Amino acid sequence: MIAKILSSNNSFEAVKYNNKNIKKKGGELLAVRNMEFDKNTAKMNAIKTYLKTKSEILKLNKSRFKNLQFHATISCKGREKSKEELKDIGDKWMAKMGYGKQPYISIFHRDTNNNHIHLVSTRVDLQTGKKIKDSKEGENAGKFINEICNIEAKQKNKIDDQILNRYLEDYKYDSFTSMKSFLNSQNFQVYMDFDNMDIHINKNQNENIINRDKLQIINSIEDKEKKRIQALIFKSLKTSDKNLYAKINRADKKMYDIKSELIENLRKQFGIEIKPIIQNGEVKNYTLVDHKTKSVYNGNSIIRANNILDSPINIIGTEELKEIDKFHANTPEKRKLLSSYYFIPESEINLKYGKSNSLEKMKEQYQSSKTLDHFLQETDSKLITGDKGEKFILNQNEHIIEKASDVFGVEKDIKIEKAENIEPELNNQNATGIINALSQNTTAPSDDERDKKRKGRKKKRGRR
Repeated sequence: MIAKILSSNNSFEAVKYNNKNIKKKGGELLAVRNMEFDKNTAKMNAIKTYLKTKSEILKLNKSRFKNLQFHATISCKGREKSKEELKDIGDKWMAKMGYGKQPYISIFHRDTNNNHIHLVSTRVDLQTGKKIKDSKEGENAGKFINEICNIEAKQKNKIDDQILNRYLEDYKYDSFTSMKSFLNSQNFQVYMDFDNMDIHINKNQNENIINRDKLQIINSIEDKEKKRIQALIFKSLKTSDKNLYAKINRADKKMYDIKSELIENLRKQFGIEIKPIIQNGEVKNYTLVDHKTKSVYNGNSIIRANNILDSPINIIGTEELKEIDKFHANTPEKRKLLSSYYFIPESEINLKYGKSNSLEKMKEQYQSSKTLDHFLQETDSKLITGDKGEKFILNQNEHIIEKASDVFGVEKDIKIEKAENIEPELNNQNATGIINALSQNTTAPSDDERDKKRKGRKKKRGRR
């Protein structure tokens, strides 16, 4: 973790800079502290005015320093910290730096290879009107971030040990292989010392040594239990897609965060967790965890993997996610439509807040067009249909998605209904760089395979 103090000024230009990042690069306002603004509705210009005005008024006749702005960044290595983790670390760091009770904002940036946040505040102490002490500020920035990380590491190791003990003492396994596979999925590294039959379990350089005799190993799943789990899986299969999605780790080219609609529904509804086991880019087996009975099984012993987990796996690339994040999807309907169009789970698409800036522009362009066809051709847009039959305008070049009735007006609904319905189709150009990120052993699905899956989903939706 690295903390840096950035250049200061008298006009709070850092707020303006971060506002541009939010609008153009997918940044996100994470927190507004000690100010009467709501995070979801706050306007950055209002925050900038507040910080500047408050600072100038309070320092009047009490301090002569000019650079009122405090601006810093905290970054982690790669994606090891989420935006929420960075936000919490930022709050702790600001408190140690003397800014815990000051008005400040925290903004998450996702435009580099390293997750990081920006913190902007005022150097004027709101209690005294004097400048907050900044001697050894740069030195303290690094010192305090290291202190926070060391404390966090110790707390994390303690929590990891508690979780591991629960998995070893409360859960039963049908084999050592199932136990190893399950713990691997929880980011524990496991290996067996066959000389003395000890099991070594590591996480974040924190090692535990367990004797194999302490594990609850069962020979196989009982027939009654097997039928119960099969029934729950078959029930979910009737309403859930088997299509698998995954991300690619840039460092080792391995897939991670593998999920599907079926996997998510089994976890939420029945407490059954499925952990796919991938070999050469294909699903070969899976570990099934029943959290209600605290049992872990070899999945193929219950239902063969190819019956519930579809291969090949659809890769969600960072470039594709960046493209989608440029859309202002401010309603669940828009997010769902983008999910269907770009073949990406809804959970990966951020729901935006506030009114779209493109709506008025689209209205003006339509009013200047003579016909609907002319408008679509002139703006290079498409008219697509959502699950409920609602029409939306999609412009991929400008990253615009708007409800058609909001642009055309209610009185134009008849013309919209008569317009040709262009079905969503995958734009492979947006997947640039995704295939290159795949390992040599991983094969991306062909267009034909994508089309088959998409048709299968439509039929399934029709049966619901």
